[in-house]
Amino acid sequence: MADDSDRRRKRNPGALLGELLWAGPALGLVAVLVVVGFTLSNSGSRLAAVGIAVTGFCSIVFIAAYRVRLAHEVGAASIARWRWPSLGVTVALVVAGVFVPQAIAVDSPPHEESRPAGPVIVSSGDDGAASYLAADKTVVIGINGRLPGWSFKESNGTYTGFDVDLAEFLRDKYGFTLRFKELFQNSRETQWDGKTVDPADLVISAFSITEKRRSEVGMAGPYYIDMSTMWINGGKEERYGAKVAGCAVPGTSGSDEMNNVKNQREKDFQDPFEVTTEMDLAGCLARYFSADDKTGLVFSDWSIIRASKPKIPLVRYSDKAPLDDLGPPSPGSSTERYGIAFRPGHPRLCRDLTKAIDEFIANEGKSAWTDAFTANLAGRSVSNTREWHRPAKAEEGYCGPGGSD
Repeated sequence: MADDSDRRRKRNPGALLGELLWAGPALGLVAVLVVVGFTLSNSGSRLAAVGIAVTGFCSIVFIAAYRVRLAHEVGAASIARWRWPSLGVTVALVVAGVFVPQAIAVDSPPHEESRPAGPVIVSSGDDGAASYLAADKTVVIGINGRLPGWSFKESNGTYTGFDVDLAEFLRDKYGFTLRFKELFQNSRETQWDGKTVDPADLVISAFSITEKRRSEVGMAGPYYIDMSTMWINGGKEERYGAKVAGCAVPGTSGSDEMNNVKNQREKDFQDPFEVTTEMDLAGCLARYFSADDKTGLVFSDWSIIRASKPKIPLVRYSDKAPLDDLGPPSPGSSTERYGIAFRPGHPRLCRDLTKAIDEFIANEGKSAWTDAFTANLAGRSVSNTREWHRPAKAEEGYCGPGGSD
């Protein structure tokens, strides 16, 4: 028994050194694959690299430990012929480490870099407009496409409107190829949620800047100031009385306001108040202005509803006052500040867009802003008394803490 123990001890150094003949190449292979995986920019490669590192290291340690222990029992020479099979098993486990993590993650939302359209830029590589809106790129800009005066698809297939003019101003400034994409209101802030197919790169769609939205997307602005309120179609109220209906877009501030009106009217009239829903404000406005639809209440920004039907009288619901013009915002009023939305995590882009908006609104009567307002809104009965729709300048503070960081 003592002789056997002595022989095993003598074989120990050889057993350890012999393991390097298969463990060394295996470690080298794992190291190379991990470095390559982390060098690639997409998250799928990084996920595979993590799997390779974990399974490769664990496999080599456990197989080597088992082989050394086995060498004590049967001798190093007896297990030498199993070096290549051991290497093969290690490689197989490493391959499993590549695919298993990705298979587990297959049901998770796609990562931003896997989206098929638009410049793919992450916050760690924020080079501002020089990269995000580079001249050699096709930039997808989300617009409404159904709101006259703002963004409307004409019969010839082209788009016109104030938002369209701002988008084209950015195109001319940065030299990119512009492609428009029509968006519903409730899909504007979900463009970069990882689930949207063919997401926009920018959204210019009468999109009001709020703290909640800035926590979800980047926003620069404002480029236009407006007010929102509840409107009632006086003729329909006379015709339908308590049966007049409302219309709202789910997930918007107008929907919340309509629920408040619904609760109050049901309390006042002791009768159910019907609220229809549309995917877009344009659908609600079509119902509101249609003589054959009993929808008589809608929540909208002044400049949007006024531009939709320039010659039809508008009545504010709160005081039943007919309005030809909605003056500058008063304290406590619902002021809307329209901004340009973009992928979160681009503060430098936010600052660049802020400067571009300043250029757009600068020089008062000679500005691109004034040209856009005159061409698209002034002729649709949207007046600009005391220049209140035109911001003095964009606010760089929006590029600080919040969605623009």
